[in-house]
Amino acid sequence: MDSERRKLIEQKRQFNRARLAVKELRDRAEPAFSTLLEAGEDFNLRSLADAKRWGPSWLTRASYVQWREIDDVQWAYGFDDDRQKLAKVAEILCGIVGPEDRILVCEQFQLDLTRAAFERHIDAIFEAAWRPYITAEKAEWLIEVKGGEIWWKVG
Repeated sequence: MDSERRKLIEQKRQFNRARLAVKELRDRAEPAFSTLLEAGEDFNLRSLADAKRWGPSWLTRASYVQWREIDDVQWAYGFDDDRQKLAKVAEILCGIVGPEDRILVCEQFQLDLTRAAFERHIDAIFEAAWRPYITAEKAEWLIEVKGGEIWWKVG
């Protein structure tokens, strides 16, 4: 096999690996990806390798956020159902950012979208991201939703 043929085969392999990685990323983000796409929302879906850097300056680099060790943290729990919990997440966000401000929803992928788009499609987003961190690029605020609890800090 000549070098041109080898080069062409390697390029085809790289293309197929990239295409498979994109498909796997979209699959991980379902049903949020399809819902946002069909609604014509302005959003970006990124893998963790390509994600925008995020994290307030007060955040430690532990493998999880040690909320009980951080000053001025707020906490909500005891929701009767997911609707109440998601409504509380939306309420918290409304107090932090405007409707056209961009936020990041980070779990096994990263969604970059406006707060308004997030609110319109919150059910599909939380179906895809069960335990997300919600923040913004270069933000000094962070929300974590885990199970029946919401933890957050602003500033």
